[in-house]
Amino acid sequence: MEEKKELKRVLGKLDLFAIGFGAIIGWGWISMGSTWIGGAGMLGACLSFVFAGIMMIFVALCYGELASAMPKAGGPQNFAWRAYGTKASFIAGWACLLNPVLFVSWLCNAAVDALNYLYPLTDTPLLYTVYGYEIHVGTLAAYMIMAVLMIWLTYTGIQGMSRVQNIAVIIMIAIAAIFIIAAVFLGDTRNFEPLIANGTRGVAANILTCATFLAGFECIPQASEESTVKPKDLGKVIVSVMLAAVVWFILTIIATSLGLSHGDIQTSKLAAVDSMTAIFNNNPIAGKAMIVVGLLGILTSWISTYINGSRLMYSMARGGMMPEYFAKLHPKYQTPYRAVIVMGVFMLVSGFMGGGVNVWYPTAGGFGSVVAYVIVAISFIKLRKSQPDMVRPYRVKSVAVGYIAVLMGAVLVFISLPGFPGSGLKWPYEILMVLIWIILGIALYIRAKNRPDGLKKIDEMMSSVLKD
Repeated sequence: MEEKKELKRVLGKLDLFAIGFGAIIGWGWISMGSTWIGGAGMLGACLSFVFAGIMMIFVALCYGELASAMPKAGGPQNFAWRAYGTKASFIAGWACLLNPVLFVSWLCNAAVDALNYLYPLTDTPLLYTVYGYEIHVGTLAAYMIMAVLMIWLTYTGIQGMSRVQNIAVIIMIAIAAIFIIAAVFLGDTRNFEPLIANGTRGVAANILTCATFLAGFECIPQASEESTVKPKDLGKVIVSVMLAAVVWFILTIIATSLGLSHGDIQTSKLAAVDSMTAIFNNNPIAGKAMIVVGLLGILTSWISTYINGSRLMYSMARGGMMPEYFAKLHPKYQTPYRAVIVMGVFMLVSGFMGGGVNVWYPTAGGFGSVVAYVIVAISFIKLRKSQPDMVRPYRVKSVAVGYIAVLMGAVLVFISLPGFPGSGLKWPYEILMVLIWIILGIALYIRAKNRPDGLKKIDEMMSSVLKD
């Protein structure tokens, strides 16, 4: 059978919204309560998301305009190539790729944590310990089974993934709405004290992780080549997902704080689950319902993150920046199956490290994302000046949005640098991961550049892709 060369267009507007929204919501709002609320207080945690949301909305606006002009898998890679050429394009794509490659493992471990609440997987025999994290027979088996199922789901096509995503998002919103409404009527506002913990330092320490958890809108440009959505509506979907996610996090933070005291939140592993249980008079069924929501959130984030990473890897290979091996589409499912498998192998290997990656991967992956944000914002400004007549179906009113996005992105890069208290990359694991990624990227770029007619060939390939 002859291999098909195009991704299959099957996604509608609601499908894209579910991919972006599901990517953002995930597991963080359940698992990060002790970090966000415990470290900054209820109001402080909300302010962290307000500030992170303001930063990210300007970036999302830049993404929206550029994605509508270039509705192809690749996102930042495409935008930077159009504005500055191959080197900037490779840096943007490679930086952006770090987050999904790492985050799929984080999400698989999060799913294990959620299942452990429903069934005590840690009661099974202990196999070994890695950097203080115990690996049990049950936790390792659950990780591997779920990882293989996710690889199979993403391997067999985006249409099935989208159906699962849509159903999961609807159920998740419905149960979370019950939690929020119940908290308003049954919760205790005295639990809000202290409104802000640890002053501005507590708020600032949360901003990078909040911004990282708001990064799911990146998945929408990656899926745009598989959608039937008009380019103008593509930009609107990106912005609406961003706003809806900020509202979600703020409402769930308030609801969690209504159910538990600040001290209880600080010591809780899953604050939203314990809050839901407390609100319904310590009924364990309520807590298990929240675990189900959390598992659905993990599933939606996992699917979206896998779409993001595999499509970006495929796009970079299609553009000549990575080995052509990753540019092959499956003859039946029309998926970048080799990229799916490579991401899956890394995810499976990470499973043997256990929960340690849950600490290291988000910060390292977040650093890659914020670097890409800055490049996207700079590309937005450059293209407004150098290519004012470029067709932009979704057009941001003022180029000032780009300058603000550059500033916001630069702040996020700064607070993620080693040495910044609370949110900076830490030695050794996070810094080493970023350094290894940079070295690997340099090697791949040199390889691509040194091929016969290397840079010229890349320009020809990228030009062909974006003109189609």
